[in-house]
Formats: sequence, C-alpha cells, structure tokens
Amino acid sequence: MSATHPPLPLLDAVAAAVGESDRPASVAALFKQRARLGSRLTKADIEAAMRALAATGRLHAHPPAKPGGGLLVHHQTPVRYTTERLAAALARSDDRVSPRKLRTLAGKPYAVFVDAAIAQLAADGRIQPTRFLTARQVAQLATMAETINSLRPSPLTLAALIAFLDGAPVAPVRQPVDPAEAPLDTALDEARLVRWYADDVARLGGLRAVAVPITWAHYAAWCTSRQCRPDSDLFGRLLLDMAARSVVGLTPHEHEGAIAADVARVLPRTRAGYLAYYWTVLR
Repeated sequence: MSATHPPLPLLDAVAAAVGESDRPASVAALFKQRARLGSRLTKADIEAAMRALAATGRLHAHPPAKPGGGLLVHHQTPVRYTTERLAAALARSDDRVSPRKLRTLAGKPYAVFVDAAIAQLAADGRIQPTRFLTARQVAQLATMAETINSLRPSPLTLAALIAFLDGAPVAPVRQPVDPAEAPLDTALDEARLVRWYADDVARLGGLRAVAVPITWAHYAAWCTSRQCRPDSDLFGRLLLDMAARSVVGLTPHEHEGAIAADVARVLPRTRAGYLAYYWTVLR
C-alpha cells in the first residue's frame, strides 16, 4: 500500500479509532489495532493516514509526550483537549488550585496551552477567575473595597465586587433614603455566616472547606456597607461556639508560621491551641 496517498477507507478507519480514544493516539497504539484497520498495514501506512487527517483538519496533531517523540493525533485540538483535562482536574480537586498547579496537572507538553484553556473555561462560564485568588488576596481585596466604599455614595459588597471580577455587572447596594425609617441590621449571627459559607462553597466549585479570611472579608465588607466596624472577637467567638456544638469543623493551616500577621489577627484560636484557618459546615 502506498504510504503517500492513503485510501479513503483507511482514513475513515483511523479517524474513527482516534475518535474513540480519550487520549492522543500514537502510531504504535493504532498499529496494535491493525486487525481492525487492515491486517497488512505497516506503521508507515498508519502514520501517513494520521498526517493526512491532521492536514485536512479531521484530526489534530498534538505535542509529543517527550522531546523528539513520535506523532500524536486526537479528535480535539490541543487547546480544547487541555481545557477538558483542566475542567476534570478542577472538578476532582479538594484544594484551591493555582494556575501554576494547573500547568503541572496539564502536563509539560500541554503547559503552553493552559492560559488559553483557562480563558476558554472562563468564557464558557465553567470556572470563575476569582477561584484562583488566595485567601490573603481576598482579604486584601476586602480592605481595598472598604477604603473605596468610604468615598462612594453607594458602597459595594465584596460579593458584588467579586462578581464583577468574574465578569458580571456590579449592582451597588442602595442605602435607604432615611436610615431612621429603615435601620440597617448590624448584628452578626450564625445564620449570616452560614449564608456566606454557602455562597463561597458554590463559588469555589463545590469545595467544602472555606478559608476563614474569606468569610472575614465578607463580614468586613458587610460592616462597611452598614457603617459599622467589624468585631474580630465576636466573629471568632461565633465560629468557636459553632465548633463546640459540632455545627462546624475548624482546621488549621498546614504552615501556621507562614500566615501573614494581618490575616492571623482575624483567625480564632481553638482550645487545642491552633489558629483555625478553614471552616466547614457539618450539618
């Protein structure tokens, strides 16, 4: 058989075999299916078919698994393939995944496609960009919002600001015309903490543990919109009381010494002696 001009039945057979594969297919992998593709085929015949299919766009060439490696083809483009791999990794992950870790999860050959894949996931609405903010960055964002709100006639909540960063239009919180006629609720309670927790669990892609600084940032922004000061003692006491009744679980940071001082000051210290950095609603 001529390896230069592969016949149409071979092209169709190779395209079908690759279309059923979850991973990019190599010449060797397809050669193992020669009983299905054609028992007299050589590796050169299969490679010629792969190259012809890639040239016409029916299949897509992928980077080799290692430098100097052989041809790989897949029914998805490298960017789309990377996008789907990252989406699956994010769905499985129990941790906050950084863009750097995503490059590791994608694998070295696909690292160059990660930025485009993240942008595609965000454009598709499958991830929110603020998912990659650290707890400290969210706390800093809340501090910035507090300063900006002091100069705005209509303050913004942290949730609205985060939604804006994720691409949604900002809806400012409207102050009542007469505060005396419509007093604002400035009392922090457990129900409010749990509502913030539920919002963050949804925003973080279903992760159960929420960083305490993220919840504090909600509280600080909420207080700013109500022209009151956040109370770290009250905030910590509520979390500790809920933990004592097994309503929530509190867990430490892996490296407590690495926690910045401005973040550590809002973390409640448990009876076990550690600073609670994450909290999880248990019931």
